[in-house]
Amino acid sequence: MLGLRDGNPGLFDAVFEECEAGLLILDLDLARLDVRISDVNPALCSWLGRSRQSLCGMQLFTLLSDQTRQGDIVRLHRAMARHSPVCVDVMLRPFDDGMSPIPVTMTVRPVGMAGRAPRMVAVLRHQEGELHQALIQAQRDRDAALQARERMLARISHDLRTPLNGILGFSQIMAGIGREPDAPTLNYADDIVTLGRELLTRIEDLLAVAEDRVSTVPRTLQDVDLGAFVESSLDGFRERFTRAGLTLSRRIEAALPKLRAVSADILGLLSALMENALLCAPRHSRVVFSVFLDEAGRLTLHMSDLGPSLSLDEINAAAAAFDEETDVYASPHRRKTAGLPMAKVLAERNGGIMSVSGKEGGEGFSCCIHFPVHHLCFQN
Repeated sequence: MLGLRDGNPGLFDAVFEECEAGLLILDLDLARLDVRISDVNPALCSWLGRSRQSLCGMQLFTLLSDQTRQGDIVRLHRAMARHSPVCVDVMLRPFDDGMSPIPVTMTVRPVGMAGRAPRMVAVLRHQEGELHQALIQAQRDRDAALQARERMLARISHDLRTPLNGILGFSQIMAGIGREPDAPTLNYADDIVTLGRELLTRIEDLLAVAEDRVSTVPRTLQDVDLGAFVESSLDGFRERFTRAGLTLSRRIEAALPKLRAVSADILGLLSALMENALLCAPRHSRVVFSVFLDEAGRLTLHMSDLGPSLSLDEINAAAAAFDEETDVYASPHRRKTAGLPMAKVLAERNGGIMSVSGKEGGEGFSCCIHFPVHHLCFQN
């Protein structure tokens, strides 16, 4: 066991004076169980509002507030009597009686002998300071984890979308090549296109939900003309709807207010709804998109088709938000959910609320997304 004067005394003095933790040098009289302060560093003097001269020679236990737990005082007494290390939580009595006691963690260790008297050093740290440092470290760990997840999502998005887009491109080319009407492979290319698009949409759903939960990237709001966005998106999907045997209709009110939202999110929302209609609406039927102000003054985007009905709980379950045991994609009797979880996430990210309805046990599905009045811009 090293004494304070062993080694390099100049180094010890420098550490003692500059340390941000409170330090006490304690001399013990084991015969009388007397523990006196022989030196104190500036940090502890500052905490207590006392000078070094006033603290030197004082009994250690007179520094402890009455709020210190009796069990910790007993542990401290026993460690002093045995000249052994101990760590306890104590409350220090400040110089100003109007101040609250100072909670600290005190670690006491033997350091040698001062003449014939045992000597110990006490290191005192603010409990609030330790908690603050722990919170800072936890925040840093959390930020690092979020960045790692974002990088992982970006990599997954690239690694899955790139080959799928290639598969879809080649299968569309195959579907356009002339074939014999009775050839057994007549619909294979169309099936590849349909299933590939469904898989791509499901991947988009899961990535959108995951990104919404961890993303820290700032988003820029713009004044979005929802009616014009719907017109543009329908024009882009019209050829695919025609090939699928579906008729597209639009009903857009005139002079609608603009929506304060992220334009990329709204385009993604519309694309997700149209992908779902392509997957689920029965052939040779009609899909209707409407944009209007409802009775409460909310800007409303409405989609309806003759496909199977679906509940909002099933949409949430498909995004693995509530139900991880049921495979909502597997049942051939239910409407496929692909696209709707992503639409829901993107709507909520921009202040919207999704609702769905349909005939119970029958055909006919509608999806409404309402954007509240405080997200609208009525200026021309």
